[in-house]
This record gives sequence, structure tokens and C-alpha cells, in this order.
Amino acid sequence: MRAVLLLGLLVACDDHLMGHGQPITYTCLRDPPLTYESTGKALIARHCLSCHSVYQREALRGGAPPGSDFDTWDDVLAWAEPIVARAVDTDGMPPAATMTADERDLLGEWMRCEVMPALGQVDLQGDGQGEEP
Repeated sequence: MRAVLLLGLLVACDDHLMGHGQPITYTCLRDPPLTYESTGKALIARHCLSCHSVYQREALRGGAPPGSDFDTWDDVLAWAEPIVARAVDTDGMPPAATMTADERDLLGEWMRCEVMPALGQVDLQGDGQGEEP
């Protein structure tokens, strides 16, 4: 009886619910999937384009170098690795700290599940380290 109770407790213990496991959507099996149109475009517009836009005058770019623009899907692809490094892996961007932790997680999931695979970088091991297929 004791063994059955212990087994039941172990099975009922879900690391995701306790906050210790990887996010449930870590495997990119979300339905519908996150896309540029459904997720990325709005996140980028809300948190990045005030500085990283070709339409923003240099004096109002908050120090973002001219040319580091995220206005289009192609721009996001070109800047994907720096975006991940500065806005997903750390909280260095946006500098005003307006992005919530949930938004940062969503940005990371979208980058991992749509953007990086579009660049041919696929996380085959689920460890966050992209690999060439």
C-alpha cells in the first residue's frame, strides 16, 4: 500500500506545475504555432521599433545603430541572433525594461520555433543550442 501511495505521489508531481521544468511549449508543439503574423510582429512593434526602425530618426533611436532595423520578417531574420542574445537570453533589451517575463518567454518561444528554424538552425536536443540540420 505504501509503495502504491509513493508511486502515485511521484506520478502526480509535475515539474511544470511546480515551476521547475522547461515550459510546456518548449517542444514547439503549440497549436496553432506562433508565427511572425500572430505573435512576432506585435512583440517587435511593441518593444523594439521605437528604436530599431528604418522610419525612426537617428536622434530618436535610443542609441540603436542605423541599419539595426526590425521592420520586416527579413529584418528579423537578419538580426535573429542578436535579438535572442539581447532580448531573450538576457533582459538587456528593451532598455526601458517594458517587456514582461511572459512576453520575453513568448518572444523566445517564437524565435526558437519559427525564426531560428527558418535560418536552418534547429534545436534537435531541446537544450537551447541550435544546430545545423
